[in-house]
Amino acid sequence: MTQTAAHSDATAPAPAPIGALARAVGFWGGGAALVAVAVAVSRGAADSAALGIVTVAASSMAGFGLLLSLPPRPRAEWVFPMMASQMMRTMLAPAIGLAVVLAGVVEPMAFWLTVLAVAGAMLVGETVAIAGLLGSRARGGTVAVSGAVSGAVSGAEGADR
Repeated sequence: MTQTAAHSDATAPAPAPIGALARAVGFWGGGAALVAVAVAVSRGAADSAALGIVTVAASSMAGFGLLLSLPPRPRAEWVFPMMASQMMRTMLAPAIGLAVVLAGVVEPMAFWLTVLAVAGAMLVGETVAIAGLLGSRARGGTVAVSGAVSGAVSGAEGADR
């Protein structure tokens, strides 16, 4: 089989796919941020919404830092580190947010609704980016994977007897 420019070798080590992840996070999170700010402006709590956006953006940067610290690996092996980046953002956003709310500088309802909306939208974008990272090879191999999983399950059931 020959390798073409359109189909790069998925087993060749590559740096973290930060570009794809950043575009997805920016698109989905940015859209939610615009809506959150629009609603907050109409209620007079734009500063609280802005701090909510900054909170989620800061936690996302920590996740990107995790990915950048890892050595190159094959494309399909970036899935779990990218999921770890998601989990890092998902855990850090409420922790940072709690500190901001306890400092008393925000209107809590506008702040938490913004954090939840932007973080949820970023989660959707990151999940789409991770699914796209697997590409068509994963879609074509789903039968083999599910067959291997069912074989492992039936083998494990037999071991209990």
